Amino acid sequence: MQKRFNIEPKNVLVIEDSLVGIEGGKKAGMKTWHFIGASHLKAWDKNHKYAYEPDFVFEDMNMFFEYLPHLSSKNEKGK
Repeated sequence: MQKRFNIEPKNVLVIEDSLVGIEGGKKAGMKTWHFIGASHLKAWDKNHKYAYEPDFVFEDMNMFFEYLPHLSSKNEKGK
């Protein structure tokens, strides 16, 4: 990714609902969040022991900008 987009992996946020995706993000050196709010994960064990621990686990996508308010357009100057 760094060569193609000139972005350091440590500056990338991966949001994944699969364990394989979490593994890939972690192995690549990226910040990785596990989204467990999808309908196919309703029975997800919140005490799951990960082989590749995500940096954050969340279940409500509506809260995304609460977790990362600096990314919200509502925080632009003049608004």
